Amino acid sequence: MKKLTLVQAACLLACGASLSTAQAQQGLQGNSPSTPEIIVTASRSEQVLQTAPVGATIITRAQIESAGVVDANEAIRKIGGVAARSDLNGGRDYKLDLRGFGETADQNTVVLVDGLRISENEQTMARLSSISANIIERIEILRGGSSVMWGEGATSGVINIITRKDKAKGLQGSVGAVAESYGGIDANANLRIGSEKSVVDINARSAASNGYRDNGRFTQDTASIGFNRVDGAMSIRTRLSTEHSMNRFPAGLNYAQNLANPRQTTTPNDWGNLKQNTLNAGIDYRLGAWTAILDMGFKNRVTESAFPSLGSALATRSSNTVQATPKAVYKGDVGGVALNATLGADVQTWRFHGDNVPDATFAQVTRNGSQSNHAWFAMSDWLFATQTRVVAGYRRELVSKSAQDIGGANTVNALNNKLN
Repeated sequence: MKKLTLVQAACLLACGASLSTAQAQQGLQGNSPSTPEIIVTASRSEQVLQTAPVGATIITRAQIESAGVVDANEAIRKIGGVAARSDLNGGRDYKLDLRGFGETADQNTVVLVDGLRISENEQTMARLSSISANIIERIEILRGGSSVMWGEGATSGVINIITRKDKAKGLQGSVGAVAESYGGIDANANLRIGSEKSVVDINARSAASNGYRDNGRFTQDTASIGFNRVDGAMSIRTRLSTEHSMNRFPAGLNYAQNLANPRQTTTPNDWGNLKQNTLNAGIDYRLGAWTAILDMGFKNRVTESAFPSLGSALATRSSNTVQATPKAVYKGDVGGVALNATLGADVQTWRFHGDNVPDATFAQVTRNGSQSNHAWFAMSDWLFATQTRVVAGYRRELVSKSAQDIGGANTVNALNNKLN
């Protein structure tokens, strides 16, 4: 094999760099007819994936339809290749793990719908199984630390689910059903009514399974209605969603029990219910190179559970979450340099109350908790004519948490934390 001199090696590297620069420029200008544009919002403003300063996995609507998945959780696992652990409650919300965090994976991943958080403060998983595949336009999976742009809990990455906003003139609809073993069924229906500027979509889904184990029945009913309108420089969107699910808990088995009958239950009367309502809304207004954006969300969750096998009474938990994200986005040229800049704020409050909630010793206590997040962030992406790119971001966030447990003997333990 012929050895290269230092000069020859330098020439080859220079040629390779020139070729890479030319290919990058072609991608930035969108001149490649074989590569369709894919929009990504991982940097908190819409950019073409091929030229965005982030690496993301995009699950498109076409992929979702061809794969036949029924909800967001299944799409992320089967199409996005995200590792997951089974839902030990017998439901459809497999625990997603972007970067090997194990049991704490859900607390290190920010999950969003249309840019608004649905990650939970009460250390439970975001309920992605309640998001029907019918309403999804695309899913963005961003692996790697993203705390600068998305704040607390984004250590392993971000999952952003974008709902459909495409125009649909006239009346469109679809129905589908899937039959499964152990009495399982998953049925859905979708209706879209559109005009020149507006579209309304109505979705309903019902899933149920008796489960492999005795006392392992699961049911989940979800519905949503969305409205989108684009009128000149202004666009508005809103979506109201509701979910009601029921789980029976068969509990674990030891080796001897599993050997005797792997389908038996040791807790035939344990159960849990969940009711959740969410309302998201947003408005965009474009003025030249500037776009003003306001996203708002509200979520109410109520759960009930009973564990007679442990001697515990009916436990109820309720929580309310309110959030708002105002942003200003600039896309244009500054002195011949392409600039994409975002300046915004994240405001979120969470309130929790629980009665007869078992503690670590299964004693019945009343629990109250709250958390407030106030942050502002800035990001700038500069692209020079030489194809040199400079991306810089900054975030400042104040997190205030408080928790209170009131035991049967009127013992009060309170915790207050403030992080800046």
